[in-house]
Amino acid sequence: MEKIIKAYKGFNPDFTCRGFQYEVGKDYEMDDKEIECCESGFHACEFPLEVLDHYFLVGDKCEMARFAEVEQSGTISPSGNGDTKMASSKIKIKAELKFADLVKVGIDWLMEKTRPVSGKKSRNNDGGENSAQMASSGDYAKMASSGNSAQMASSGYYAQMASSGYSAQMASSGDYAKMASSGNSAQMASSGYYAQMASSGYSAQMASSGNYAKMASSGNSAQMASSGYYAKMASSGNYAKMASSGYSAQMASSGDYAKMASSGDYAKMASSGDYAKMASSGDSAKMASSGYSAKMASSGDYAKMASEGEDAVICCAGHDSRVKAKTGSWITLAEWSYDDKKGRNVPVMVKTIRIDGETYKPDTWYRMKDGEIVEA
Repeated sequence: MEKIIKAYKGFNPDFTCRGFQYEVGKDYEMDDKEIECCESGFHACEFPLEVLDHYFLVGDKCEMARFAEVEQSGTISPSGNGDTKMASSKIKIKAELKFADLVKVGIDWLMEKTRPVSGKKSRNNDGGENSAQMASSGDYAKMASSGNSAQMASSGYYAQMASSGYSAQMASSGDYAKMASSGNSAQMASSGYYAQMASSGYSAQMASSGNYAKMASSGNSAQMASSGYYAKMASSGNYAKMASSGYSAQMASSGDYAKMASSGDYAKMASSGDYAKMASSGDSAKMASSGYSAKMASSGDYAKMASEGEDAVICCAGHDSRVKAKTGSWITLAEWSYDDKKGRNVPVMVKTIRIDGETYKPDTWYRMKDGEIVEA
């Protein structure tokens, strides 16, 4: 019987990948002699959140990527880089996933991978299952607790830590850590590179100071922060707070009342919930919101900001920024010019207009030029 691997795949907003058009429910096949991961074949990842390594949450036109559960079969070619990416000669597009679904299955996958093989529960000195305390300074540690108030720490590499109880505190200073919690009020921190952190409970607090962190939460009121580069942060619950000080961060929220902030360049931020607040101080930021009453602001140059929801307020204080919005939204743009006497760029015009559907059209890119807001 042919082996079938369950995996996850990302697509461009038009559901294409590498120029190939896909459809949900369809099967595709190619010559198995040509399959080589990263070169040819149908590509997907077993770890759902790893898909974000290969697809920006927000594209060049501020459109959101799309995702699907797939089945890979036929000739399989793994990447060989220690990740779950692979190419196959056959693929079936099972079902399209909303971003919130991708976060949820990513957390479930991580919880399953960090589950202890023995299935035994950590116990405290009284023989109970709560208040476990576990620490490791060695490499390749695996630690798991199903009780409440667990405290777990690792200073070694390749640690895998999981907790299904409430109020867990998990910390790792080593590289390649994988940390997952399904209880409420978890606190998770990593100072190493390539950390993967996931929480399905409420009020999670997650922080990483290393590069390439992946952080995901499906509960409400999550607080997520990263100071490293290339962070990927995702939340499907309401009232999320997400902040990144590193470059090239990707941040996405599908819940309402999200607050997202980035101080690094090339940030990509997306929100599908209502009343989102998104801010970026770095250059070349790309921000997209599909919910109502979004507030989006950028102080960096060359920002691209798009709102698909009604009644948004968008402000771009940087040079040569682009904005598009729905009717009823307000946009503010600034124009800068070099001042020879001051030896630096200075603002020469700031203008605010309302997308009224007549003079200024909805779903149209605008920029500031020669003191006027014009179509880009």
